[in-house]
Amino acid sequence: GALAPRSVDAFHLLGMAQLLQKAYQPAVFALRTALRLSPERVDSMVSLGAALAELEQLDEALSWHEKAVAAAPDDAAAHAALAVTLRRRLDSVGSIAACRRTLELTPNRTDIWLLLGSNLGAAGRFQEAEACYRKALSLNPDSAEARRDLATIGRQAADPDEIGLLRSTLDNQA
Repeated sequence: GALAPRSVDAFHLLGMAQLLQKAYQPAVFALRTALRLSPERVDSMVSLGAALAELEQLDEALSWHEKAVAAAPDDAAAHAALAVTLRRRLDSVGSIAACRRTLELTPNRTDIWLLLGSNLGAAGRFQEAEACYRKALSLNPDSAEARRDLATIGRQAADPDEIGLLRSTLDNQA
């Protein structure tokens, strides 16, 4: 017979608990089970992608996060997860787009402002990165990460040799 909807919830919650405990392989098993029972469950897609990313299975993580975004285009968590996975895959341009979409949906996500700043800094767009770090700091004045990133980007923006080196590196990758 069919499993009760609560069984799907149980597998999802078990996967989430394992993910939080950094038990990634068991989390993957539980979340895959939840998705077999309820293939349209976006929160399970997002969490499965996160667990896979922690296991460095970035291609499959990306696939799940793209499915989540396609299934729920207005789900900020899906776009945030996509942004993180794209950044881990060193796709700053894709991550920037996913960050921007996340912030359209949830403008006060300090973590996403920091990620966007990091992506922009990696692309040599130091002034935009600085603005992101300042926004993150305005949202969370106690953020040590925002303070550190702001200081780092300020040094990079002020160092013409660093800028030249970064530009030549980016040009060589293009």
